[in-house]
Amino acid sequence: MTGRPVPLREPGRVRARVRRGTARAARPDDRLELASLLLCTLLAVLALPVALTVATTVATDASAQARQQQMERSQVPAVLLEDATSVTGASTVQAVAPASWTAPDGSDREGTVTVPVETSAGETVRIWTDADGRRTGAPLTPGTVRLTSVVSGAVTVAVAVAGTAGLHAGVCALLDRSRARRWAREWDEVESLWASRFRLR
Repeated sequence: MTGRPVPLREPGRVRARVRRGTARAARPDDRLELASLLLCTLLAVLALPVALTVATTVATDASAQARQQQMERSQVPAVLLEDATSVTGASTVQAVAPASWTAPDGSDREGTVTVPVETSAGETVRIWTDADGRRTGAPLTPGTVRLTSVVSGAVTVAVAVAGTAGLHAGVCALLDRSRARRWAREWDEVESLWASRFRLR
């Protein structure tokens, strides 16, 4: 009996716990910890095909959305009605100005558009509009679709790995507390036995 154990340090910590769980004299909590490690590792590995499925689904949906936007949106010329006014953003300086443009049905539309700094009234800029002539953003590009799918897959893997690691860490923490209580109880029993033997002498 050596009292409370000294925590194992990486990189031998996992290896030592595996040896302890597979030893012939392993206790039930050691085997339970090994089972938790194997199960969480399996779940982390299974997250890879799940992440691939998520990425593929996101890419399919985003591609369909990009095609629809390409059909519905178009660039039209817009004439500035006033000089551009600078607007300071979080990291850049942009400018906005009221402008007018023609909708697909031939009606005139007006609104505020983002333009280069120091753009003057009467100048023409190109803006994106939807099928009704309302100002909108540019359609999704193939690069944006790929980036969205990759990020979705990576986030899925990260969440799965973090979740399984947290689950195993929780199991280990509970088992370590149980071991500490058992070792403390056994130490008290041995200490009282030694004390009684010394008194008999």
